[in-house]
Amino acid sequence: MHLCSCPVGRTQPITILDYLASVIGDQDTYTARDFTAAGVEMIGGCQKCHATLGPHSAYPSRHGYWRCADCIGSDGYTSISAFARIALGFPGACPACNASHLIHEIGDLVFECSECGSTWTP
Repeated sequence: MHLCSCPVGRTQPITILDYLASVIGDQDTYTARDFTAAGVEMIGGCQKCHATLGPHSAYPSRHGYWRCADCIGSDGYTSISAFARIALGFPGACPACNASHLIHEIGDLVFECSECGSTWTP
């Protein structure tokens, strides 16, 4: 598996598999149901070169499409939380007070509301 153990400030872009493992948990295999639950596709293609991509070779780009390792360049997400927040729309509003403009990321996929102090993981 390609799960990166890079420190904070990672420069290597994440793959769909990295994201899936963060949502479902690290496993040897994943089912179609796992991908559906995580809100991502199981197979796709590179936006630029049209190569067929699996989750281990699919890099989500800031343009909203997958790209392969050769085509991702600097357009990939360097953290799972940035991908979840920007591309997938997490965290949305605070589940406790419904504030949406005072949300801060305090950990990888852990958010805090400055309005009421609640913390949560989407």
